[in-house]
Amino acid sequence: MRIAAISLAIVFCLGIGHAEAQNISDEAMRYFGRGQAAVEMAKSPADYEPAIREFKQAARLAPDWPDVYYNLGLLQEKVGRYDNAIRNLRKYLELSPNASDAGEVKQFIAKIEYKMEKKDGYEKVFKVMTSSDYVRKKMEERNGYFGA
Repeated sequence: MRIAAISLAIVFCLGIGHAEAQNISDEAMRYFGRGQAAVEMAKSPADYEPAIREFKQAARLAPDWPDVYYNLGLLQEKVGRYDNAIRNLRKYLELSPNASDAGEVKQFIAKIEYKMEKKDGYEKVFKVMTSSDYVRKKMEERNGYFGA
């Protein structure tokens, strides 16, 4: 976990140089930096929530800044918000189509899509198994009642 946080922090630092080239406002940069600090302080996936909020604010202030969407995507994947992660990583690619890491980001999106499909499948099974109809049917089968 610590290695992941360190690697995320390194990636976040790379985004600052791109921001200066794009004339990003000081306020957006401030929120970006706050997001970086929140990532560095995170000790669990739940600890990434403050960082997500800070990066979202930076995105509101600088909606054409690709690095913000990249970082949001990374963090949202970490906390299991796969649909949001995919959306933000796609926005990153849209804003930065010639990014040197575009191929890697596309592969990462494919991995997240797979995780999302598996998660959705498990949630559907859980919902069925905990529905009152399913529980009633299983109880009836266990007690020897199979309907009239």
